[in-house]
Amino acid sequence: ARARERRLAAVGQLAAGVMHDVNNALNPIMAAAYLLETNAENPAAVLDYCRKLKHDLSAQRYGDGNVEVVVDERDLRGGEKNWGWVKKGVPLRVEVGPRDMAASSVFVARRDRMDAPKQSIPRDSFVNDAPALLDDIQSTLLARARAHQRENTRAIDDKAAMDKEFAGMLK
Repeated sequence: ARARERRLAAVGQLAAGVMHDVNNALNPIMAAAYLLETNAENPAAVLDYCRKLKHDLSAQRYGDGNVEVVVDERDLRGGEKNWGWVKKGVPLRVEVGPRDMAASSVFVARRDRMDAPKQSIPRDSFVNDAPALLDDIQSTLLARARAHQRENTRAIDDKAAMDKEFAGMLK
């Protein structure tokens, strides 16, 4: 009975892992001012730029509401902030620094293209296109999750087939 419970728990964990991206609703856009360096001439100006970007993005409609934006003002290293938001599944991470401000642009990383380089986008274009970007990310992640599910789903019709499928996991 105990072995059966462990096997069923393993099946549940496997199913939960496969379905994570299918059921994980897109988290909010995050505008992060984590490229602030201690030698930045005017860190307050960068934060002000981010707050204005948040205001403009928050006015954009997405789904049943407006785009949600978080400006991460925590005093952490950039990589640490970035990884924290990656783990939370934020679909768009936006970095802003003095050069981005001077060019009136933002540096954007997409959750569905983790291996692709970040992209510099004109600020106004990004604000206007954010809902379409979120739709594209949703479609890409959903298609990827469904393909993963199809490729990794097996029919188990009896106890012997289940024992065979999960034999290595329970030892």
